Amino acid sequence: MALFQWRRSTSYTMNAVLLSVIVFGILAAINFVGSRHTKRFDFTEQKLFSLAPQSIKVVKSLKDEVKITGFFKSQDKPLFDDLVNKYKYHSDKIKIAFVDPDKDVALAKQYKIKKYQTMVVEHGKRETRVENISEEKLTNAIIQVGKDKTPVVYFTKGHQEKDIRDNEREGYAQVQDALKEEGYEIKDVLLLETGRIPVDCDVLIIAGPQKPFLPKETELLTEFLKKGGKVMMLLDPESGKLGIETLLTQVGVTAEEDVVIDPIATIFGQNAASPVVSSYTYHEIVKELKLASFYPLARSLTIAKTLPNKNIKVDPLAKTSPSSWGETASLKSGKAKFDEGKDRKGPLTLAVAVNGSWEGSTKKEDELRLVVFGDSDFANNGSFEFSGNGNLFLNSVAWLNSDETTISIRPTAATHSGKLMMTPGEIRFVFLLTVILVPGAVLGSGVTVWWFRRRRAA
Repeated sequence: MALFQWRRSTSYTMNAVLLSVIVFGILAAINFVGSRHTKRFDFTEQKLFSLAPQSIKVVKSLKDEVKITGFFKSQDKPLFDDLVNKYKYHSDKIKIAFVDPDKDVALAKQYKIKKYQTMVVEHGKRETRVENISEEKLTNAIIQVGKDKTPVVYFTKGHQEKDIRDNEREGYAQVQDALKEEGYEIKDVLLLETGRIPVDCDVLIIAGPQKPFLPKETELLTEFLKKGGKVMMLLDPESGKLGIETLLTQVGVTAEEDVVIDPIATIFGQNAASPVVSSYTYHEIVKELKLASFYPLARSLTIAKTLPNKNIKVDPLAKTSPSSWGETASLKSGKAKFDEGKDRKGPLTLAVAVNGSWEGSTKKEDELRLVVFGDSDFANNGSFEFSGNGNLFLNSVAWLNSDETTISIRPTAATHSGKLMMTPGEIRFVFLLTVILVPGAVLGSGVTVWWFRRRRAA
C-alpha cells in the first residue's frame, strides 16, 4: 500500500515538473521568436503609439544610415526612446545614440547643444537639429538631411497673389512655414523685373492672382514648362481674364468662368459655395489622402476630351458630388440655382495634374509637371490646417518636385478625446480588482487544488 501511494504521489510530482518544463519551454520559444520578429499593435483610436503614414514612408525609403543623437537629461530618456524606437521599428537604417549633456559635457560642446531635449539628425555630411519632442519635426528633419540639395520654391508676385509673409487669414505665411519645415527654400519673384524664371527654381507657384499676366510673362511661363518646368497654379473664380488661359488650353485644361455650388457641403457645416471633396482619384498626389478637403469659393476646371498634345497627360485630382453645379450667374444677390443649358452639372473637377514632355522627349529632365486648382483659399492661413487641405497642398508640391517619398499623410498632434477619467473610488475599485482580488482568486484556487490532491494522495 505504501509503495502504491509513493508511486502515485511520485507520478503527480513528475507530471507537475514535466508540465512546468513544457510551459517554460513554450514561453522561452515565444520570447526567442518575439525578440527577432517584433510586431507592434496600436489599439488607440488616434494611433498615438504609431507613426503617421508619411513618417513610415520616409524611413522605409532610406537607402543610407541616418543617425539620431538625443541630448536629454537621464530622467527624460524614456521620452526620447519612446519616439525614436517607433522609427527604428520600421527601418534598420535608423541609428540611435543617447547623450546626457550633464555627464558628457565635451560631446555636448562639440555639437554646440544649448537646450535639453535637442535631437541632432545626421546623414553623411548633412545635419539638422530638432528641439523638443515632436514626430512631425523629427520626420521633417530626416527628410531634410536625406535630400542631396535644398529644393527652391518660388512664388510669383506683382498680380495681387497671396502673400507668403501675410499672417492674416487670407495670407500664405502658414504655407511658407510648412514648406520650410519640409526642407524647401522659399523665395518670391517678380517676372517683369527679372525677365526670366530663376535658374535655381525647382517649383514655381502662382497663388490666386487677381491681375492679368502680361504676354511676356505668359511667354516665360510657357518656355519654362516646355523645358521641363514644374508649376502650380491656384486660380480663383471671378478674377477675370488672367492672360494664362491660352497656356492652359495648350495642355488641355480650361478654367471655367463659374462658381461651384454644392449643397452637400452644408452637411459638413460649410456654405454651399464651399464645395467639399471626400473621395479622390488614384493619382499619386491624392491616393493616400483619406481626409476631406474644403474649397471656399472655387471655380471648376474642364479637361479637353481630345488633348491638343499627345505627349501630355491630364489627370483629375478632386471632384465634387453629383448634386453640384457650376453657377454662371453672379452670387451678389445671395441666390443660386441650377439653370439647365447654362450651368454645368456635377460632378465637377476642382484640381488637375498635368505631366509629360512638350516635344515628346523621353529624358526625365524634360518632363513638365503642372498642378492646377480652381481655388487658392483652401491653402490660406485660415484653411490650411482644416481637414485634408494642408496635406493636399504639400503633396502637390512634393509631386511637382518629383519627391514621391514625402507624398502621404503627415503627423498630427494628439488630442485628449480618448482619455479615460475615473473618480478616486473607481481607481480604488480597479486596483482592488486587478491587483488583489483576481490574483488572490487564482492563488487561492491553486492552493485549494494542491491541498485536495495532497489529501487524496495520503
